[in-house]
Amino acid sequence: MRFEMTVDYEDITFGVEAHFTPGRPAKVYGPPEDCYPEEFPEVEYELLSYPSLEAVILSVLPEMAGAELRAEVERLNDRICDKIEELARKEDSL
Repeated sequence: MRFEMTVDYEDITFGVEAHFTPGRPAKVYGPPEDCYPEEFPEVEYELLSYPSLEAVILSVLPEMAGAELRAEVERLNDRICDKIEELARKEDSL
């Protein structure tokens, strides 16, 4: 499933092109040839108006650097991935 969305961060809004592939639970019963392992959901995205998450963050918090910047990038990345999964589940339930 591919779609575009917007993300708010501090005082800015930026676009994201997202791709979500749902996972599936493992099948561990029946003949061995019919069994398969769990497949986890996959989330991928591309920023539409910034080259990186660092650029997004530094555009509003230019003094941030080092470990603090890396931690903020991780938090923003998690927030984006969570929003993609949430929107994909809503779309899938329609």
